[in-house]
Amino acid sequence: MKVILLKNVNQIGKKGEVKEVSDGYCRNFLLPNNLAVPATDRAAVVAKENFARKEKQVLAKQIRPTDLAGRLRVTILKFSEKADEKGTFFAGITREKIVDALKSKKISLREKQLKGEFPLKKAGKYKIYVDVAPGVKSEINIEAENA
Repeated sequence: MKVILLKNVNQIGKKGEVKEVSDGYCRNFLLPNNLAVPATDRAAVVAKENFARKEKQVLAKQIRPTDLAGRLRVTILKFSEKADEKGTFFAGITREKIVDALKSKKISLREKQLKGEFPLKKAGKYKIYVDVAPGVKSEINIEAENA
């Protein structure tokens, strides 16, 4: 039986896709849980068009890894942290603080993409290396000072 998925269903497909499933699975699970509707010929064509349109929109919104790498290279993040008499920061600059500072500049990264020794505990200038995507690497410049 052909169905149009109303929500993402594990091991079946994504929302909006037209899939072929067994009659029993459709009647006993998908329809009662409002996860899918039967696909008529016209509804299937409309669903495919909508799904294709949404996929294009998602791809258009994504920043290409090389563009992101270029933006990261020119980014300078400045941090001011409280330190003791020796100049060691009390809290340090963590991956989480760096990711939050990048979010304020409309750059989205995950903490595990940042490479290096963390937390940064001394004032100074640092280069943090970033794995943007497979085969695409970049760096971020960080200036840390005592508050």
